[in-house]
Amino acid sequence: MSKIDNKKIPTVLGTVIIVIIAITAGVLVWKYEKIKSQDEAGMQNRGVEFSKLMEKKNNQQKETANKFEIVNIDKNWNKYISNSKNFSLNYPNSWKLEGENIFLDENGKKIAELLPGLTNEQKCFDNSKESATRMQVVSKQNIILNKNEVEIITLKVVRDSGGKIWFPNIYCMYKENKVFKMSFYDEESISNKNNLFNTIISTLDF
Repeated sequence: MSKIDNKKIPTVLGTVIIVIIAITAGVLVWKYEKIKSQDEAGMQNRGVEFSKLMEKKNNQQKETANKFEIVNIDKNWNKYISNSKNFSLNYPNSWKLEGENIFLDENGKKIAELLPGLTNEQKCFDNSKESATRMQVVSKQNIILNKNEVEIITLKVVRDSGGKIWFPNIYCMYKENKVFKMSFYDEESISNKNNLFNTIISTLDF
């Protein structure tokens, strides 16, 4: 009888060891899956939080860009009068008029341009032309200025073969059957010169 019992002991012990190993492996797998699940949930939550943060930042930038303000007009500002004398506007005395429709800033860089100014067009922007010239529309907005509607469109344009990018801010104003268009140029999509551009347009008389 004792010999039989002695033979059973290693078998029972082996079985116990196998069970313990199986339980340990199961626990380790369970812990691994739990940690993995927590990590994935954490990454997802961080992704959602990052998306919300970026959305909030973009909204703040848009609100800043769309805020319509007028800066003080220096009494020494120059006055532009078109050759046909059908419209006029004021512009900073640090700017220089080149030709009939191009304005250079204090560094000699092109900063504004009449497109071509006052016309008899029925609408401000031709979407087919925008597509044809492969200009990317960054933003559009409408404001009321001197009881007239002003449509502003910001484009992203590849300036030269070197890939340099600039952002024309095109202002278009309707008045009766007339349309006035002027573009202001910047190297940033959200210009810190918006208030200056707005102020220049506010001096428009036609």
